[in-house]
Amino acid sequence: MYFVLYDYGGDNVTRRVIAYLIIIIASVLLTGCGYTIEQQNKIDEYKKNGKEAAIKYISDKYNFIPSVISVNEKHINNRQIAVFSDPDGFVSVSMRHENRYFDTLVYVGDNEKYKEYAADNYEHKEIKSKILEELSSITNLKIKDIDVKYGDSISIKELGYNLVSKKLNENNVKDIINKGNNLKIIVYTIQNDISKLNSSDIADKIFNNRHNNEYIYFVNFKNIRDFNDYVQSFSDDTNFYKYSIFINDILKIDDESKYIKVDKIDCEFFTCVLEDGTFISKEETSFDNIDNFELSNRKLQSNILKIETDANKIHIFTPINQFSINGKDDDIKIGCEYIKDSEVTNYMVYNEHVGNYVYSYINSLSTFKIGAFTKE
Repeated sequence: MYFVLYDYGGDNVTRRVIAYLIIIIASVLLTGCGYTIEQQNKIDEYKKNGKEAAIKYISDKYNFIPSVISVNEKHINNRQIAVFSDPDGFVSVSMRHENRYFDTLVYVGDNEKYKEYAADNYEHKEIKSKILEELSSITNLKIKDIDVKYGDSISIKELGYNLVSKKLNENNVKDIINKGNNLKIIVYTIQNDISKLNSSDIADKIFNNRHNNEYIYFVNFKNIRDFNDYVQSFSDDTNFYKYSIFINDILKIDDESKYIKVDKIDCEFFTCVLEDGTFISKEETSFDNIDNFELSNRKLQSNILKIETDANKIHIFTPINQFSINGKDDDIKIGCEYIKDSEVTNYMVYNEHVGNYVYSYINSLSTFKIGAFTKE
């Protein structure tokens, strides 16, 4: 590797600074992306030992020899940017057995606290199936599907949810999913009555000792199309109001059990759902000062509605094909105008793509005006 120093001009101090910078960059490149030779050797040692330990752990636990796809020393994912810290001994190994791909996390460092620690997600499919069967038995519901997360704090921090150390048997699924007190379940049903479910009974039979970060949510849909639209739109997020255009009702079993019937209200060019509210009124009106909006080549395309509501938050769903010619959600913006202390305020509401809708929300305003804008 060659480095050529050019004469950049300037005084001797400037030249020395440039030279030092070049030396630092060269040092980074020559020591394995910033690691010292000792650190890089330790990483290589941990990866080698981790691969061997993971193969032995899986072989002992499941009685087969897995194929190894890749090996990663995990401290790289947890370090601060530009801080090349010492490797910590956690190694993740991506594996395959027959047609199943899975991950294994092992510890091969010197900290006695984690000695012989190992966990994997090979049996996640079977564990999920057991939970679904148990919930179906408890509730007598026909369950469409579930999302489930579990695992101890070590594996969640180092690699993610759904890694366990114990092998599944007929009687230990409850112990497996409750280890670490990180259990989170979303249950999906179609055309079921979830309003009368016994929340306490469900919690007692699923949790060992429920902690504040754990929950079970039942999400019920009116039909299969709404469920499919929800699935296609869903990102790992329990803000169900963001997807409430697809949802019929929800039962939340967390710090406090709560049943929510999702009422969808037609408001001409959009549909809205009220959060913590009971009424909404609307009437056609006009903006007091449309020029206050930062229009940036946008044109008002809808009627302007004056909204009055007692809701803490109003969730707004605007069909993309209602105003967008090319079907892109970024062509549509919802403009909001309200009066505070006798002063008119105008702004474009935050929005994002949810299925075939532009989703927006407005917080803590009892009276406001809104309209839809598109690019000209």
